[in-house]
Amino acid sequence: MALEDAIAEQLKRIGTLRKEFIDKGATPDTAKQVQNLREERVALLTGSIRRLRRDREAAIARFDTEIAARERELKELQRPTDLDLVRRSGGGGEPAKGGKD
Repeated sequence: MALEDAIAEQLKRIGTLRKEFIDKGATPDTAKQVQNLREERVALLTGSIRRLRRDREAAIARFDTEIAARERELKELQRPTDLDLVRRSGGGGEPAKGGKD
């Protein structure tokens, strides 16, 4: 059952029991059912929060890994190489001249 379906079902059950409380008056059994629903909801929310936090941390770790990989690639691309005539010449974007003007 999807989380949204479980939440909707729990809310519907809580609403039904609340209506019974108001319309018929609370019985010990009804009060126990309401308390059980509250405890189930607390457990559901606690688990959901725990999973979301874990997923958030995993996503952050994935992003950090991707960023680091791109930064390494960028650093490598910005490093001068023997084939980089523009940077070796110190020119402003033009290749070094071959000695003739």
